[in-house]
Amino acid sequence: MDTTLIGRDHPSAVLRGAVERAVASHGGTVLVGGEAGIGKTSLVTEAMVRARELGALVLAGTCWEGGAAPGFWPWTQVFRAARRVLGPHEWRDLEFAGTPADGTGTMDEFGYFDAVSQAFEVLAQSRPVVVVLDDLHWADEASLRLMEFVGRHCFFERLLLVGTYRDVELESDGHPLRQQLSRMLSSATTITLDGLSETGVATLVERVTGHRPAPDRTAELHRRTGGNPFFVEQTARLGTDENTTAGNGPAVAPGVRDAVRRRLSTLPPEVVGLLGTAAVLGRTFPVGLLAAVSARGPVAADRLLAVALANRLLEKAERPGVPGGPGASGPALGFVHDLVREALLDDLDPDGRRRVHAAVVEAVGSGEMLPAELAGHAVRAGDLVPAEVAVDLLVAAGRDADSRISADEAVAHYRTALGLATAPGRRALIGLDLGSRLHHHEWRRRSDRGPAWEILWGAVDDARRADPEVLARITVTVARYDDADPARRDALVREAHAGVLPERADRGRTGIDGLVEELIDHLSESARGSGDDEMLTSMLSARHNAMWGPGSAAERKVLLAEAEAVARRTGDRDTEQYASSMRWVALLELGDPAYLDQFATYCRLADLYRTPRYEVSVLVDRQLILLFTGRIIEARRVLEQVLSMDHDEATYGWLAVHLTWAQLIREGRFDELPTPIRQDDEPTGFRELLGAVAAAESGDPAPGLAHIAEMRAGSGQHPPMVEALWNRLLALVARMTADPAIAALARAALEPLRGTWCVGIFGCDLAGPAELYLGITEIPHRPDLAVDLIREAVAAAERMRSRTWSVESRVALADALRARAATAQDEQEAMLLLAGARAEAAELGLGRVLAATPAVPTTPTGTEPATPAGPPAAELRPSGGVWTATFDGRTVHLPDAKGLVDLHRLLSSPGVEIPAVRLLEPVGGEQVAAAAAMGGDPVLDDRARQEYRRRLTVLDDEIDAAAVRSDAVTQARLERERTALLDELRSATGLGGRSRRLGDAAERARKTVTARIRDTLRRLDEAHPALAAHLRATVTTGSSCCYRPESPVHWRL
Repeated sequence: MDTTLIGRDHPSAVLRGAVERAVASHGGTVLVGGEAGIGKTSLVTEAMVRARELGALVLAGTCWEGGAAPGFWPWTQVFRAARRVLGPHEWRDLEFAGTPADGTGTMDEFGYFDAVSQAFEVLAQSRPVVVVLDDLHWADEASLRLMEFVGRHCFFERLLLVGTYRDVELESDGHPLRQQLSRMLSSATTITLDGLSETGVATLVERVTGHRPAPDRTAELHRRTGGNPFFVEQTARLGTDENTTAGNGPAVAPGVRDAVRRRLSTLPPEVVGLLGTAAVLGRTFPVGLLAAVSARGPVAADRLLAVALANRLLEKAERPGVPGGPGASGPALGFVHDLVREALLDDLDPDGRRRVHAAVVEAVGSGEMLPAELAGHAVRAGDLVPAEVAVDLLVAAGRDADSRISADEAVAHYRTALGLATAPGRRALIGLDLGSRLHHHEWRRRSDRGPAWEILWGAVDDARRADPEVLARITVTVARYDDADPARRDALVREAHAGVLPERADRGRTGIDGLVEELIDHLSESARGSGDDEMLTSMLSARHNAMWGPGSAAERKVLLAEAEAVARRTGDRDTEQYASSMRWVALLELGDPAYLDQFATYCRLADLYRTPRYEVSVLVDRQLILLFTGRIIEARRVLEQVLSMDHDEATYGWLAVHLTWAQLIREGRFDELPTPIRQDDEPTGFRELLGAVAAAESGDPAPGLAHIAEMRAGSGQHPPMVEALWNRLLALVARMTADPAIAALARAALEPLRGTWCVGIFGCDLAGPAELYLGITEIPHRPDLAVDLIREAVAAAERMRSRTWSVESRVALADALRARAATAQDEQEAMLLLAGARAEAAELGLGRVLAATPAVPTTPTGTEPATPAGPPAAELRPSGGVWTATFDGRTVHLPDAKGLVDLHRLLSSPGVEIPAVRLLEPVGGEQVAAAAAMGGDPVLDDRARQEYRRRLTVLDDEIDAAAVRSDAVTQARLERERTALLDELRSATGLGGRSRRLGDAAERARKTVTARIRDTLRRLDEAHPALAAHLRATVTTGSSCCYRPESPVHWRL
């Protein structure tokens, strides 16, 4: 069997080094400390073996527990061992060395100590000596004094003294040897042994049982034993997976229990009693709560706990902070080993444990302890805590688990609450919570939803025995599940509607959906009137989900604002964050650039509250925003982070697959689309719809045609959640096939949505503006209209700062222009658009665009295509603060400058007018310009203009007179003044002679951007004259800037 010490490499090396030093030159004293079972004896035994191998004489003695042994008992054992191993001559020499100098045979303590020292000096002359004294915490004081004396007086002899002791016992204030040992520690080499690491625990268990434990089993053993090797070995042998004590979890091995009880027996009874109460509180506990529950004052509790800390039974601990009471604030402690806690629990009778649990519930409120902990105490208290109190705490724990994406834990809490609840209305609402969560997770896991429906229909039965409004609340949820039994569901809706709105039985909205909407409206108004914020929140959420679909964003925005206000009022962080997240989606769908500000607000909320659910959600939303705004590479990094997170697969697994699907489509990586998405248990036809959209995006209309035919033959529509994807498919297929019937379907769906963006799956699918898809639809039929619509889409994308959809829209615009081909100018503009779009797509990583467009734009009819070969004809791109500029066969490197950034943006979008405010301030520039356009004083008023013009007339006359006189100096001075006045007039006048206005943000942007570009061109005059000349001829500046080359240039950007 392998006897190598586990996890003791450093302590073993220190002790072996001391042994080898004693053998070679001189000795000293080594003290090895640690709790019982930590491995002190094993460590010293290994060192003794090494000492014998090196030729040392090893002598050992053990102290005796209980104080019944005679004085110097460990030393007596040492000399008895020496008598057994020494030869007659060596023993006589030893006896002679230990004889008193006066020959009387009597001596005082000092004389005795000196005689023992001389004996060891003589013995060490012939061979190295190692003396081991075990369990010094039980030694008599005289033996310790002798050890200290010999260690000092024989330091330069080949004599090593090794002692072991239990530091946790010696460190208590009342131990008689504490002062003596402390003095010895100051001059000795000390080794303190701690518990094994988790890896060490796993290795030890494998050695004991022959099987390496699983990681979770290893973690449990490490937590329970603190890594104490004896505790680990005993617990592993017991096989705690199969052995449990009645109601108290894993069993405690007899040897471990005895060791723990020996330690506890040395403590005052009141300390043990307080530790028993602490054991009921948990592995860790707040000190303030323990003081409150035990009915001891804080001072008394602190005094008793100090004793337990000194004996290493407790240690300082960290607990998740929950402000507000004895269960939260202040210091926390924890048991060093769970086995100590379990042994304490074994000694408590069941009634005593229940009383402590009940005292915890009474001492703290629902906001002062982790909800699951408090609910656990309430349940374990049994009938000492009212059932309704326990139910409330369990529901709170379930909601907390929901917020942490702990689905199984939440379900367990709701199940327990349902088992304890008795009032029909309460049971109905708990059953709704439990059934809804089971339905959600069984749906995502594609498992049997029968158990969920059993609970939901049970909630309906409970609601019938309660109140009509409770039944209405249950009905609103049940009715939205498409897998409900249709006849049973419809009957329930009518029953609930008649119960709360009998007067509208014949005058209400038609159809089941209409009745459900009336139920939601009624319950919302009822909640507002009664101040029932919980029901109002539930109904606002139900209304939001029920109305979701294209064209509802404006109404959703208003509803979400109310939901946020209610959530802030009630402290409902979950709802506040959800509403904030859905608001940026609604704003984006409405084409409102403020969506970015709302997203920032949502991120701040998530950062403030740190709710695990929204840590994942923020990453998901960030990936969506990055993909939408054209930061494709960053979006992929965030997506990889989402995929690597440990989250509930049932909640986020399908979403992660869809995010991957959307990312890969934009990157043009169609052959890598994840297969799970095509097998997901989503609404009818959903996987076929996704497959058809992906194929259409790659240029294949066949799956789309088949799916459209299938839908037209059936229901003809998808659920509102995915309607935006359906509209997108109609437009793409209509463009590729020029089918007038499909085009008519697309127009009917998209025309009412003009001015909005195509957003699906509750914001998890962000596509382009409705005008883009309407325009694509019209390309084969009405190209003039298509051009106008897609120009609107380009403007919308620029306004929303969506580079992704700006590129996509410009490609579509080029397609429309070439389809129209009314003039050569259309062809030229199409070429420029494609060149710019491809360049920007390459920069952003939009592989779909690169795959769908020609590598080189086609030249106008009748000319030869110019296909660049090898390196690009021109280049302007940054790298590490340095720009590489290539043109006309020459390359230069330029330091970073804002003018280069402006030119880079213009070159990436040839033929596109870009407002100067956007170049100056990419985020919010256009809003600033729009706000500034409201007004501002003119740069020059009318009177000033008249004075300027009058002065110019005078200057003209004076310049002429100076020229006649040949007065060159005066003429030059007057010319400078005239030039300055003209410059002032030009800067104050825009196109058509219109006055520019002071404070005009657009004017400031015009001046700044123009100056930046001109400054860069001046630098290029020296560094690269040909490039400077080309840019001067093709770049226009002003309120809007544009790059318009006469013929396409293949730029690498």
